[in-house]
Amino acid sequence: MVFFLVLFYIFAVLLFLLIKIYSKSEFNLEKLNSLTNDRSRWINLADNPCVNLINGEPVDSGKEYVKVHLECIEGSSDNTLSLKAVEGNTWEDVINTLARVNLFNPDDFLIDNSNWKCFRGGVLINLDSEIKNSDYINCNEK
Repeated sequence: MVFFLVLFYIFAVLLFLLIKIYSKSEFNLEKLNSLTNDRSRWINLADNPCVNLINGEPVDSGKEYVKVHLECIEGSSDNTLSLKAVEGNTWEDVINTLARVNLFNPDDFLIDNSNWKCFRGGVLINLDSEIKNSDYINCNEK
């Protein structure tokens, strides 16, 4: 019985060491970012950006959030994003993050002759403009 117990512990320690060495040699920050941030190539993108939405208020964000209202031909969606989730500080970065989460193509918004126009306080904005805390934009599809 003692023999099997010792054998089990030796096997467990060897397995632990092998996994530890393998994980250190195979870890790659670029692969990690790809796994956590990139979209799967098998995922189906929505034809309508208003199909999905990010509901509610971000927890523990204080005033570090933005709201995006999308008014589509076939419906609308209200979205709230914490600025902690957005890489960058422009509305283009917000649209890219929203598209990644809500599964639509951000190029629909970002190309020059887009069918979308975005307004802040009734004033047409450029998506390259900087975002502010607790900001709100309304984007309408032509």
